[in-house]
Amino acid sequence: MKLLVSFSKILRNVALLIMLIVVLVLIINWSIFDETLSPEVEALIASTPSIHQDLSEQSKNSYFAILGIKAADNKDILETGIQLIAQYRINRDEKGLDALTSADLNAIMGQGGLDKAWQTIYPKCNSRTQPGCFATLVTHINNAPIRDPRLLTMLKRYDQIIRMPIYRDIPDPSVGAPIPSFNELLWLGQIKLAQLFAKESMQPLLQHVQTDINYWRMVLSNSQMLITKMVAVAALRNDLHYLSASLNEKVLLDEDIRTISALLQSLTLAEKNIAESFQYEHRAMHQYFHNYQSHNLSYAFGQANYPVKWMIQKNATSNAFYRYSTQPMVKLSQLDAAAFARELDAGNGSVKCCITKIADMIGYSPSSIYNLGGKILLRSTIGKTEDYIARIHDLDGMLALIRLQLEIKQRSPADIQSLVENSLHTNPYTAKPMNFDAESNKLNFQCYDPHALCEVSL
Repeated sequence: MKLLVSFSKILRNVALLIMLIVVLVLIINWSIFDETLSPEVEALIASTPSIHQDLSEQSKNSYFAILGIKAADNKDILETGIQLIAQYRINRDEKGLDALTSADLNAIMGQGGLDKAWQTIYPKCNSRTQPGCFATLVTHINNAPIRDPRLLTMLKRYDQIIRMPIYRDIPDPSVGAPIPSFNELLWLGQIKLAQLFAKESMQPLLQHVQTDINYWRMVLSNSQMLITKMVAVAALRNDLHYLSASLNEKVLLDEDIRTISALLQSLTLAEKNIAESFQYEHRAMHQYFHNYQSHNLSYAFGQANYPVKWMIQKNATSNAFYRYSTQPMVKLSQLDAAAFARELDAGNGSVKCCITKIADMIGYSPSSIYNLGGKILLRSTIGKTEDYIARIHDLDGMLALIRLQLEIKQRSPADIQSLVENSLHTNPYTAKPMNFDAESNKLNFQCYDPHALCEVSL
């Protein structure tokens, strides 16, 4: 009996201790104990562009057309995109809902699911990791010429978009803002390229690639969302694949060679520096930290999302996000390829975004329970973002690699290895000659995006 009483007393004490810890955690994470925003974060939030500039450019901004590209055939894609953002702002600012509902999408976009038929016929490629799949797509185009009315409409919409003069993301994003239909856009771009490559004449392909590259380089310079810049990189790599393949497989006139050469110019500083994107993403995340709803946090907290949300200090989370992600990524974005490579190779924690540091914030020390929810949220939110910067430098390297391929085609050297070793078109990370594999007859350099392949065939 005494043993049972002692055990019952222990259980009561443990329960009391757990209750005290829970109360302590809730008190420490009460909003009155939140940090003030750091001066850097305050300045970043204050620098949000005016929405009025966005409204004045709507009729020329291809962002809205991409947002509306999946609309029903009888809808104007530009007007559809404008309506989607207008409804999103109403939901967010007046209804407290940081999203578009299914009813909103159906009312504005019209009938959905219209693109499934053509998407089952023509495979989608990943230009960074699957260069061989482009040949498969060309074969599909040859075997199944495009006749689907919906796909023909979508290809016309693609042509409309890449001829628009402006691309600018909305200046007031949050995590729940609708994302433009980039998946379909890249898919259509690949089909268009394959369709033109299958033709005997080079002129239609070169004319299209010229328009396409000009558009996507404009997007790379003017866009702010990271996803938009990465889509631009992917689209440009698609174009470069077909330029490279044309050097090997097509009969080219001198005029064609000059056109291709002009399209292979190195990226400008504005195109390579994506620091602004990390600042833009911080503004969106800051708004998210201050306007989240508990059901939005299940990706970070699982079934515990409702209780854990009370353990988030909003300003402290925004400050930590800036310290561990935004600030180091801004610094890393401003480095050239060689300095970027040195930082990654050295593993310099003062510049690299270091996920282990965020994980270390959640430990056994008493300070771990302050902003516990925010720390868990950050650990689930911040990824290996330096890979995005690597894709930019890899793209610039691919431009140099194909310039080298063009040089070899023009000069037809007896000793390719000697030409490669003396060429001005070098590895962007090391300034050393590109690699030439005589056995496979390929040029390559080591990408810094670990998932990508940086090579061309001769």
